[in-house]
Amino acid sequence: MKQHDNAKLIVQLGNSIVKNRNTAAAKFGLTSGQALIMKFLLKHQGSEEINQLDIQKDMNLSHQTVTGMLRRLERDGYVICEQSQRDKRYKRITVAQEAKELEQALKEVAHCAEEKVVEGMTEAEQVEFNRLLLIAHKNMTGSTDAGK
Repeated sequence: MKQHDNAKLIVQLGNSIVKNRNTAAAKFGLTSGQALIMKFLLKHQGSEEINQLDIQKDMNLSHQTVTGMLRRLERDGYVICEQSQRDKRYKRITVAQEAKELEQALKEVAHCAEEKVVEGMTEAEQVEFNRLLLIAHKNMTGSTDAGK
């Protein structure tokens, strides 16, 4: 297989994952990206203050992209954005009470997408697939904290 075929397959896989997750997340009025933000916020609720920059870094997204998603999440009552105590340049983002009820459903959306990707792989193949994805991610970003 030619090297450029790998890149094409990776893009196609990414698009398929997003499409699959969008379908599942739509049941809750969310997009795949919004569901990922909610999953991040729910995972870190109760810990230190979370602001937009934390989301941008974790998801490797631009300021504009995260701003748009947060505005829609706030408009739809999933998050509350208030002045940050940690850094006045940012807003502290917290999960609205109604959205906390979605936590298990969002975990299931993520789990179903994961299961679909590795369907038909042995346990050893899944471990190797994950190892290779981490290497590819590090090669492209220089970051070693993918998937955390």
